[in-house]
Formats: sequence, C-alpha cells, structure tokens
Amino acid sequence: MYKIALFDITGIQDFIFASNKLKENIGASLYVAELFNSMLSNQLRLSAGEKKVITNWDEQDRLSILDDESVATEIIYLGGGNAMLIFRDESLLKELVFQISAKVLKESYGQLAFAVGVVDSDLNESFEEIQKKLVEDLAIKKGELTRTSPMLGIGITRQGATDDLPAKEKYLGPDQNKGEYLSASAIMKRDIAHRAQKGSRKAEFVYRILPNEYAGFEFNIDDLGQVEGENHIATIHIDGNNMGKTIRQILKNTTSFEDSAQAMRSISKKINESYETVMRETIKSFMDSVSDEEFRKKHSIKNPGEKIIPIRPVVMNGDDITLITDGRLGISFAEEFLKCIVNTPMEVEGKSYSLSASAGIFISKSHFPFHRAYQMAEDLCSSAKKKGKIIAANCKLDDPGCWIDFHVAQSGVTNSISAVRKQYSVGSQPPDPVANLYEPDNVFEQYNLLWRPWKIDENEEGLCEIANKYNWKHFKHIFNEFSKWPKNRVKRLRNELIHGFEAAEKLVQEFISRDKKLPKFQGSNDLQYEENHNPTRQTIYFDALELTDFYIQIGGKK
Repeated sequence: MYKIALFDITGIQDFIFASNKLKENIGASLYVAELFNSMLSNQLRLSAGEKKVITNWDEQDRLSILDDESVATEIIYLGGGNAMLIFRDESLLKELVFQISAKVLKESYGQLAFAVGVVDSDLNESFEEIQKKLVEDLAIKKGELTRTSPMLGIGITRQGATDDLPAKEKYLGPDQNKGEYLSASAIMKRDIAHRAQKGSRKAEFVYRILPNEYAGFEFNIDDLGQVEGENHIATIHIDGNNMGKTIRQILKNTTSFEDSAQAMRSISKKINESYETVMRETIKSFMDSVSDEEFRKKHSIKNPGEKIIPIRPVVMNGDDITLITDGRLGISFAEEFLKCIVNTPMEVEGKSYSLSASAGIFISKSHFPFHRAYQMAEDLCSSAKKKGKIIAANCKLDDPGCWIDFHVAQSGVTNSISAVRKQYSVGSQPPDPVANLYEPDNVFEQYNLLWRPWKIDENEEGLCEIANKYNWKHFKHIFNEFSKWPKNRVKRLRNELIHGFEAAEKLVQEFISRDKKLPKFQGSNDLQYEENHNPTRQTIYFDALELTDFYIQIGGKK
C-alpha cells in the first residue's frame, strides 16, 4: 500500500499582490515559483536523510518506486501549481509536510501555507480515480486549514509602507535613496527581485524565456518604452484553454497507474516547454520590431545598447502567464502570442495536441495599483474565455480557439469589469446577449459600444459564420482604415459615440457629406450593425476608435 500526496499552496495571489510595488510582486512570484522548482525537492532530500528519493521526475522514463524497494519516495510530477508525490513510508510524508510547512510559514511570514491531500492506494485504481480522491481530500484539508496572519502590533508599531504589515526596519536597498520602513515580507520579496535583476538566479522562469542575445528584462516600470504624454502600461494575463480536457484525453489512452503517471510527467513538462517556446518566439518578434527604425519612432527604448527587453514577466507558471509592457504594445504582444501558440502543437507520447489560450489586457496609467491591474486583466481573460466557449458550443467545436479582451482605464477603476462596462450601454436597449444555443441560461452579456472579445484567427477556413463576426481581421481592417483619417475626426466620432448613437449618427452623416464613409464590415458601413436586416443595437467601430492611441502593431520587420 502506497501513500499518494497532492501538495498545494494556499494564499498565492494575496502573497504576490499584497503590495502595489512591482518589485515586491516580482520577488513574491519568484519565491512561489521556487517553492516547487527546488525548495520542495531540497526539503524532501533533507527529510529523507540516507533514504533513497527520486526528485528529478522530468528525467525519468518510469516510476522507479514500483520496481526498486530502496526508493522511499518519488515525485510523480510538478505542474499547474501542484505537486504529486508517492511514498512508501508514511513517516517520511509526515516529516516532509511538517518541515516544508514550517519553512514556508516562516519565510512568507504567515502569508503562505501548504495544504496536502493524501490517499492510500495499492495502485489497482486508475490514475484519474486516485487523482479525483486526492482533489476531494485536498479540498477538505483547505477548508480545515487555519489561516494565520502576522501579529499586528504589541505596544506601538509602524506599518510597512507598501503592504500595511508591521514594519521591520528602514530598508536601504539598491533602489532606495532615503529608505522607507518596510515589513519583513516586503524586504524578503525585494531582496529576491534584486538578486534576479543581477542575473544570479539563472534557473528562474525569467531567464528560461530570455533569448540568448539579450541581457535581461526591464525592472523599472517607467522604462518600458513609454513616451512623454503616453505614460501607460499594459498588464497582460494569458491562460490556456481546455488544458484539463486535453489532459483527460491523453490519460484516456493509458492503461495502468504507472503509464498514466509517466504521461502526466510528459504533459507537465511539455506544457512548460510549449509556453516558454511561444514566449521566446513572441519576444523575438517584439524585439525585431523594436530594432526597426520606423517602429522606434513611435516607441521610446532607453539604453538600447544594453540589450534589455522592455517587457516585465511577473508570473509564468505553465499556461498561466502575467506580464507588463508599454500600454501601446500590450494588445499586439498578446495577439502575437496567441497566433504563435496555435502554430505550436504539444507533442506528448508520440502524439500531437493543438493548444489555444485566451488573453486579457488592462491598459492603465503606469502607477495604477498593480494588484488591481492584475485582477482586471484576469477578469478580462475570463471574459474572453466565456465568450469563446459559448461561440465554440454554438459552432459545435471542441476547442474555442484563441480569444482576446481588453479595457482602457481613463481614470481610477474600483469596480469589476462587468460593473465598469455598464458605462458602454448608451442606447435605450442593450444588445441581445450571446447565448449558448444548447444551454439557454449560459449567456455572455453585450454592450452597445463593445464588440469585444475578439477571436484571434486570421485563417477563415473552417471558421463558422457565428465566430467569423468576431474575427480579429475585421478589427485590424477597421483600425487600419481609421488610421488614414485625420486624428481629430477619429476622436470626434469616439466622443460622440460615448454620448449615444443619435449624436454619432449626425456626425457620420456630416462625414459622408464630405465623402468620408465608415470602414466596411461584412459589406455594410452602417454605424449600428444589422444582422439579417435586424438592428443589433451594437456598433463594431468603437473598439478600434478607443485603441487609436493604444495599438502599435508588432511582428518584426516583415
């Protein structure tokens, strides 16, 4: 009988985004990445002492513990924010849980904790059945977990300047002139970020995705390429589609626990490799553009000779990616990434599996609170996924494909994306929601001024009519046509649309009298889109008008 354990970390988002300071967010993200990449393995070896353990799971071609009785424990796989291990000895499992939990609680100052689901098995059950039991037990353990928080003050204390936790000391780090009082947690995160900035932690994800010819990524949020008067950044969140479904499809072809475990190892490894490959290719495309003279006229790269890439990856955990860049480049970066991932199938056990992902881009002033920007980008990504799944169901497609959603914050945003988007309802009636034809209660709400989210798919072959309306090529055509207009006309039309369709229609008629019609969409250039001669109370043009100052196309010198 074996003990199989599923390790999970709780409190990750609160830990990473406890502060508005980007360097602390980066340091926290690097720390979390290290928990599974090396800390768990190191602690396992320490707890095992002289007992034999297998930690290099991604280099194994079989599950050694089943054949070799000297193996006390073995990592089955790491991935997706989880770690699955198999133990022969329950005492070693308990020792590992105790030691790694104590270490993480101490180093994160109570902000992170390990939860562990455990099942006993003789491995006669299928991998999926065991995994289901593990997930159920893990959910119970999370519910029972007592969340701790740092003791907030005995006597008189000072709050940390960035996260409201008790200050430990006046921090005089490399980026501080006068110093400021920071919590122990904030100091730890900044120290990790500084070490990564110097390039001393080469195993981190920020270096695995770094093309060889470049020195590193930009750490200063004000040096991402913004020009004076256009001081915006784009927070990009990308998440893979249907990964659970793909994993189940692969495991369905396995017959034993060992085969399934080996398949999971391949899947975890290949997901990381595929997304890192796509990220590297997208960065190369981005940097090809940066080196082009015409492109550089629109973009301000400081110290180009230092080979510093004006992008800052914040989180890269398999198919879960967050990064920031210049506000005018976020959408085109996500666009290139999604195009690339479609053309980068994942090879597992000799078979090829297509990949797709969705992206949310939140464009804000450079010093907008980053934890809020991240949350908004995540919400936008969820919005893109939801619409994509409904359209895919209506088109009877297994994979929704790649979808993108975005929002430009002209002022401070305190509400959710769904609440903020109510301001885009300017007509007497909102458009009909996009409904799942087979699940009528599953709908995607729409707004008069918004056509987004869009489907990143330039290949119309096999694209059903429902999905084709949202093909990104339509956006690019309209955007490029508007770029030929005088800028004041574009802004006038955008502003009038905000006031309502009636005012905008009058302006459109004025433009027509001056021989300037709206760009055509599916044979029509009416301000409000009509479907089968029925008005949808919705315009396709506002998305392009709103991005006039926030979309510079990238993709190299081609």
